[in-house]
Amino acid sequence: VIGGDECNINEHRSLALVY
Repeated sequence: VIGGDECNINEHRSLALVY
């Protein structure tokens, strides 16, 4: 996760489900 922000991780998890 770029930046390592917890909020970013939440958004990345949603994208991870798509991928």
